[in-house]
Amino acid sequence: GEMPDVHKTMTHLLKSKASPNSYRVMSQMGENVINLISLLFEFILHNDNISRSVSNLLMRLQLPFMRLAVKDQSLFSNRDHCARQLLNALAELAVTINGVEDDQYLKIQSVVEELTQRFEGSIEQVEQQLVLVREYIEQRSADIEQQRVLIEEHVASDEQKANAERLAKKLVEEKISAIESSLIFHSLLAKVWVEVLKTCYLQQGFESEAWQQGSELLVDIIDSTQVGSGPDEKKRLLSMLPKLVPNIA
Repeated sequence: GEMPDVHKTMTHLLKSKASPNSYRVMSQMGENVINLISLLFEFILHNDNISRSVSNLLMRLQLPFMRLAVKDQSLFSNRDHCARQLLNALAELAVTINGVEDDQYLKIQSVVEELTQRFEGSIEQVEQQLVLVREYIEQRSADIEQQRVLIEEHVASDEQKANAERLAKKLVEEKISAIESSLIFHSLLAKVWVEVLKTCYLQQGFESEAWQQGSELLVDIIDSTQVGSGPDEKKRLLSMLPKLVPNIA
């Protein structure tokens, strides 16, 4: 759409907000101030990454900026002026906004309301808003970084679980495939023991003592199901189970 006429908007705002006396005084020097403020805000209008609703919101800051510039024209010459830093910080937030329901939009809105509805023309008010916006940006960056770390940890955790299951299945399948006569019991044992070895892997690591015990006990159980294993062997295996369980509980 067509860009708003900033000069016309500012003149209208001056006439509607200022008293006749103050308007006469400001109009003498106000022409240059209005033009410079318009230029200062120009980059927001030309930034394709800032939506129209957000740029319109930021444009409302032109009046308080103009009031400040009338008192302190270093706003134009000093790039580090707090008002310019505030505008840059708000523009930095503005490009991250997807919709008016975003928290960043609400933050910009709160700053705009503070400086349009309650602005007394003091630089301290602008400095205070700059501090608050910077704190907000820092906190938001920290939150984004924390989310990134959590996602990476979650992905790593999923990969670790997948790896644990792969290694456990591989070991169990190797042991059971070596049996000459496989029984239904062995397929049930495979399902259970994959979970046992997965737990050993996730809690204590691959080839840990718990993993080795789980692997050895699996072989012993398989052997006990073969022809020739007696009651004493089965009793020995049962006595070994409690030793393994605490390591994987």
